[in-house]
Amino acid sequence: MFVLVAWSLLLAATASATASTLQLEPSVRIRLLGTVDTHIDLSEKAGVDQIAQSTTSWSRNAQIPHGNDAQQTPVWYRFRLEGRSPSDTYAIVWPGIVGRVDLYCEAGNGTFSHQSGGYDSREKSLTDHILVLPDGAYDRTCYLRALTGYYLSSPSILLLAKALKLQWSMAPSYGGFFLAIILFNLLMFFVLRQRPLLIYAFAVTTALLVLVTDDVAWRYVPSTQFSRELIHEFFGWFYFALTAYFAHVFLDLREFDPKLDRAVIVLVALSALDLVAGLFPSRPPWVDDVTLAFLVLLLLAIVVAGYRAARRGYRGARFFVVGTIGVFIGVTTNVLVETFALPVPNIVVDLYAIGVAWEALWLTVALADRMNEIARENENLKVSRAELQVLAELDALTGIPNRRAFDDHLQVGWTRAVRAGTSLGVIMIDVDHFKEYNDAEGHVSGDLCLSKIAQACSASMMRNGDFLARYGGEEFGGILVTQTDVDIATVAERMRIAVAELAIPHPTNPDGIVTISLGIARMRPSARENPLDLVAAADEALYTAKSLGRNQVATRLLSTN
Repeated sequence: MFVLVAWSLLLAATASATASTLQLEPSVRIRLLGTVDTHIDLSEKAGVDQIAQSTTSWSRNAQIPHGNDAQQTPVWYRFRLEGRSPSDTYAIVWPGIVGRVDLYCEAGNGTFSHQSGGYDSREKSLTDHILVLPDGAYDRTCYLRALTGYYLSSPSILLLAKALKLQWSMAPSYGGFFLAIILFNLLMFFVLRQRPLLIYAFAVTTALLVLVTDDVAWRYVPSTQFSRELIHEFFGWFYFALTAYFAHVFLDLREFDPKLDRAVIVLVALSALDLVAGLFPSRPPWVDDVTLAFLVLLLLAIVVAGYRAARRGYRGARFFVVGTIGVFIGVTTNVLVETFALPVPNIVVDLYAIGVAWEALWLTVALADRMNEIARENENLKVSRAELQVLAELDALTGIPNRRAFDDHLQVGWTRAVRAGTSLGVIMIDVDHFKEYNDAEGHVSGDLCLSKIAQACSASMMRNGDFLARYGGEEFGGILVTQTDVDIATVAERMRIAVAELAIPHPTNPDGIVTISLGIARMRPSARENPLDLVAAADEALYTAKSLGRNQVATRLLSTN
């Protein structure tokens, strides 16, 4: 009986000390956590000799404790790699939240070969999250020590070519895309001066810094483990804070959705809990879980804000929702995979970066759509302003320009004549005995009479550039670019005849019909003179025509030198 018990204990110890055998296949990525035996070194001091001799505390379902910025827990993995083709080279890869890995493989006589990756004792980057497996790592027992931080992150084994491709896609590819988005938004901001463009340029810059501070930056910038994690975590939080601020501005949440706006602000503050807790040497393990919950709720609130903005008719919000859903899925999936060490395809590991890139693309489309909408609104505003300008310078009764338009046109015509050295002529027109007509026929007939006179006089000005306006009451004014008094007198006489031919009955006018009197003046303007002098001269000529019996044209001679 004693022999049997001893034999059973020996078998159990031998079984527990046997490394997990992994069959290598070029198409398979092997995640070590949950696949091979794992040992948690809570003392953080065990060496490979002590670990190799341990026959207990190995399990494929080890409960890895949460770490923090200043403390990462050593996790040992024990495995044996078999089935490697001589032409294949494999590597170990790990996420950025694993600070350092050390690989020990049996070399005979109780010794171990050693390779390391991550950060050395001087906190300098050793590799870009890739450790190439040496020839001595195959067909023998190996022990991998990995410093694990926040989440249940796991190193993986895969072909070196795939590992290099994986690392390439995370840094240069996404980095180049983000740089293009940043430059586009900055360029559009300097052209259009729209604040959302600048805000989103900063947001994408921060997303790029999240990728850079994952590992690349620390190859060139001196750092400590504490500073690396704190800076990386800060940029992660700041990206979501800027995204929330962009939603606040882009969707006009303060005006249209104030309750949700306040909820987003509160969630941004609460999601900084992990960042603040990271400033202290230790923190409760629940801080990470609560912070992640706040972060997921923040992204969900931003998605809901976009959906509600789209429901109220904001066209650009549709693109906003499509982009934000992408980053929500990417971040949530990334958190779940790292927290629960889920076995997933390679592309899922990159879902955070893919989600951010997706969001950057669609929010840029949303911004472009908003700029187009603003351009359309500005164009409509310009047209409306032009229409208002026309209405402001139009006499509602007669349908011809009013006194304001007359003054503007006179100033423009005067300036052109000074520059070109040409003459400018003015015709002042007054309806004879109009007050008496108005008293006898009534105001409605008087208004109709003025409208007919305006149309008749306007039709008498046959050249492009000639201008007629209602000057006030029963007075009209014309402006002509002309070289001789005969030209302007001809136009004035044509007006007088056109009105007489209307044959509008006038009971108190000696001629029995409505007639007009006209005064004309012409001069060659100079910078020393005032255009009102020309109007005053034409007005004096009009007074002369009326004093000579009305229904005639009088001329006021001015110097044209």
